[in-house]
Amino acid sequence: MSIMIRRQSYQTVYLLAAMYSLTINSSYGAFTSLSPWSMPPTIKFSSSSTSPRTFMSSSSSSDNRDLSAASRERREEDKRRKERRTENVPGKTSAKAGEKDYAIDPSATEQEYLRQLSYIEQEIYRQTENGMKMLKMFRLDEATEAFDKVFSLKPNAYVWHAGIARFYQNEFEDAASIFARTAGHYESKFGGPASEERIWRDACELKYISSMPKRKGKELLQQLQEQKSQQGDDATLLAGVPCIADEDGEDPFGTMIETRKVLRIARDLFEASLNNDYSTVVLSRAKLRAICGVVDGSRRPRPDIKMWKLSSWFFLGLHYDALGEVDESKDCMKMALLLCPSIGNADNIIHTLPALHMTTRDWYDDDDDEFMDDDEDDLEVENGNKAAAAS
Repeated sequence: MSIMIRRQSYQTVYLLAAMYSLTINSSYGAFTSLSPWSMPPTIKFSSSSTSPRTFMSSSSSSDNRDLSAASRERREEDKRRKERRTENVPGKTSAKAGEKDYAIDPSATEQEYLRQLSYIEQEIYRQTENGMKMLKMFRLDEATEAFDKVFSLKPNAYVWHAGIARFYQNEFEDAASIFARTAGHYESKFGGPASEERIWRDACELKYISSMPKRKGKELLQQLQEQKSQQGDDATLLAGVPCIADEDGEDPFGTMIETRKVLRIARDLFEASLNNDYSTVVLSRAKLRAICGVVDGSRRPRPDIKMWKLSSWFFLGLHYDALGEVDESKDCMKMALLLCPSIGNADNIIHTLPALHMTTRDWYDDDDDEFMDDDEDDLEVENGNKAAAAS
């Protein structure tokens, strides 16, 4: 195949050369026939003739003219990016001419923002920060007091963490009401599923049912199934708890997709428990347990950068606790506690929740703290090995 293509290319070049030679000879009044096997004459371009390189550049310029406006702008942007790479001008962007860049200082930006707020908005911000601080310090009464001041100033404030404080104060109806209101506010404003609020609201209802005597709890669960068949999946046994609805009065959760894997599975787990769907409960527990990984009992687990394992252990423990299964919940919470890089100083509340749960439940004991003492045991073994080697 390659030999045929090469032969055709030679024939094409030969024909062009023959035509060029014929033109030259005819201009001098003579005609010279070329043999098919003779070598073609040497072609020399004059100064006025167009070279192949010039021809290619002209064709490329015509291609640029044929480009769309978007393609030309993309090429210009690539050119500007290359120019910015070679220039040592900090903050050079495509901003308007005459504009200047300000130093990146989050604290200064926050203070500037607060100065522009009204007195009520500043008080809402201060009380919210104070409530979060008290919650991370496990001072639930003071946290609840701060959050109540926020709701008194702004009833529709999005402070779902206030429900956590109420939950661990065993005020399940008030906690579920806060979670329901904030979930509806979040979903109507941001258009995404409020999975955390829905999980905690279901946990409040499960905890309320499990706190009753066993026979009474079964009756309440059966009553809940009847209400769900009549009123929908958002029905609840807790008095005063509103339905999670958007501004149009509809529950939009069915049309929303939760992209966070652990929260999606945990949401299915708590919802299946209220629907008495045992197969989904078992499947969701197995999924979360698979994310947690294998526990070999050797010191601390590996770092959990994405917090998948931490979240899985915590929601498993929260689900067991809501069902009244204390031993299983305690084991899960201890594993979640070991995965917390920090407790009171982290921005993410998930780092505080395992320690908060174990503190309010008074689960800190000395008989099962195997993981806590592993580091000390390893240090003693290491020191003993060094002493033996030195002797």
